[in-house]
Amino acid sequence: MAKNKSRRSVPPLLSILQNPIQNPAPNGVPHLGLRPLQRAYESYTSAPSEIVIGLVGPLGTNNAKIRSMIQTRLRAYEYESQDIHISKTIIPMLAGTKEIPPKSPRYEYAKALIDLGNAIRKETKNNAVLAIAAAAEISRRRPDPQGQVQKRAYIISSLKNPQEVEELRKIYGGGFYLFAVHADRERRAKQLSTEGEGMSLDLAWKLLLRDEDEDYEYGQHTRDTFHLADFFVADENNDDKLRYSITRCLDLVFANPNITPTFNEFAMFMAFAASLRSADLSRQVGAVVTRRSEILSTGANDCPRAGGGLYWPIFIGDRVDDEPRGRDYKRGFDSNAEERAKLIQRIVGRFPERYSQK
Repeated sequence: MAKNKSRRSVPPLLSILQNPIQNPAPNGVPHLGLRPLQRAYESYTSAPSEIVIGLVGPLGTNNAKIRSMIQTRLRAYEYESQDIHISKTIIPMLAGTKEIPPKSPRYEYAKALIDLGNAIRKETKNNAVLAIAAAAEISRRRPDPQGQVQKRAYIISSLKNPQEVEELRKIYGGGFYLFAVHADRERRAKQLSTEGEGMSLDLAWKLLLRDEDEDYEYGQHTRDTFHLADFFVADENNDDKLRYSITRCLDLVFANPNITPTFNEFAMFMAFAASLRSADLSRQVGAVVTRRSEILSTGANDCPRAGGGLYWPIFIGDRVDDEPRGRDYKRGFDSNAEERAKLIQRIVGRFPERYSQK
């Protein structure tokens, strides 16, 4: 029942073809034996399928509430769901329960879980190891791994490293969806400092900053993971709005054809599409300029063309290619970075002279 990439194209042939091609009709046109579709959107399959939902949210986000809302909506699609907690299930499974400290004091417990996650990644030299273990747990929980696919969803919370997302997308392909949950920083800090003993507001802030982006190869990088999401929802102390946002996202997963993007969503899509035409050597950025829900202009960071305009790939002989000495990758260097380096050298070169005059 979950969406696949072909469902908005042609209905499955067997669903509309009753019989092989019959003998030609008297006018010479073959009778194909087609029948009308019995119901709207019949091309959307109702066959059972498994989906995996990953949650990424900064420390202090109320993941339990998010999971509950997701589970409620999944039941409307007759899906059974199971939770897989990275901190409560996967880390103890890999590190051993003896390594997990008591939940109080709260700061020491949270810090120990982060430390253990980092240690597991470092010892295995694999930043995706926790996601791989979660996939193994999903395999173990399947009621009939070799049999019929069940209507089942697995909710993994919470992912903290971009490589975890990359690995899950390799494993599950289009059956994996990443939900990013935003919550106000100060609200999360207060939540952490009041939900258990041994967590002052200062310690809560220390954990929040560490969770966002550790200066460590095998650490947590929630900020970088957040932007990889398929769906973004905000917990703004308005549960009705949050519940509707989650419902809308899951309806898209299950290919509801009546949901169209908001203007902001469409504008972001256009900005992303614009970024695809950039060949900048550092990073590719797209942007749109809007006014009153109308797109006025789109743009990207790329080389302007001498004499005006932009460089576009064109047919050169029998293949599509960029013009020689046009874009930076054809020239072999980043012209913008080179000019910036020259400016810095000129500025720095003047300092000794100015100081000597004093």
